[in-house]
Amino acid sequence: MRNCNACKHINITEKEQNKQVKNHTSHACTRHNVVLFHNSSNPKIIHSFVYPCGMCNGMDFELREGIGYAK
Repeated sequence: MRNCNACKHINITEKEQNKQVKNHTSHACTRHNVVLFHNSSNPKIIHSFVYPCGMCNGMDFELREGIGYAK
């Protein structure tokens, strides 16, 4: 499964989101216009994996420029 943090269609990566002090922007797929999620809503569990939406399921993944990994 691909991590949407490395996809060019994500509106904001986990790293960019963590830099926001307030008014956090939710992750969203700009290709399919849907909100993306981590696999947990528990704020104490911190990880950078953002799951693909059901419409794409990683099949429309396109590597974001400057990212050296595709998983």
